[in-house]
Amino acid sequence: FSDKERPRAVRVRVHLERVVEPLLPLAERNVLVPNLEWWDPRWDYALAVAGVSVWAKTGSAARAFEARGARVARTGFKSVDRADPLVVRERAFLHVGGASENKNTVALVSSWRPDWPTLYVVSSRADVQSIPRRGNVEVSSHLTDGALRALQNKCAFHLYPSRYEGFGHAPWEGLSCGAAVFLTDATASEWPGTPFLPLASSPAGLDAGGLVELREVAADAIAAAVDAARSLSDGDFAERRRTSRVAW
Repeated sequence: FSDKERPRAVRVRVHLERVVEPLLPLAERNVLVPNLEWWDPRWDYALAVAGVSVWAKTGSAARAFEARGARVARTGFKSVDRADPLVVRERAFLHVGGASENKNTVALVSSWRPDWPTLYVVSSRADVQSIPRRGNVEVSSHLTDGALRALQNKCAFHLYPSRYEGFGHAPWEGLSCGAAVFLTDATASEWPGTPFLPLASSPAGLDAGGLVELREVAADAIAAAVDAARSLSDGDFAERRRTSRVAW
């Protein structure tokens, strides 16, 4: 830092998502609010040497940093209520992948069959945009918030075969809309008792210095989810909408 930019000493400094080493000595106490999947192993020293406390937003983050000997407090997180009861529901599928590689968007789009219902995908990733388009797959790189909310409520089924989920905002927003939300089984187990419909997965290696276990969701698991969704009666789906909304 230049003399003009140099931060002043404080009692408590909160580091969001990453550890900023030059700031550590300028606080009596340092607190880290991490995104587990973004952790850089070079920051491990801060837990041991600088005594940084961790405010964990998820159970997996709390367990990972407790195993590293950190002082951990569980904060949780909250997603936005996206429900709009005026939107007419359709038996279509939605996947909001954004720019994340861990959402497994490429595998999902590549495995989508021509005889399945329409899949709406929101992703800014170039590798998703380059997949040859099918008539029943619509890919948008960006939507206004209003257009995205309408789509979240329009689609009866939301599908997330994620390799890893951090907060899980997109799946939770799906529950707020009363959707039937399919989610990788390892992530769904993060919130026991919630009505996420699990997608079978298998281990696919570690990331973030060993803190994150990636998962692989096979095309067969995606096909099973589509079949399960298509088999729901109107009564079953009405009950699913109710339980999703109550859980949110």
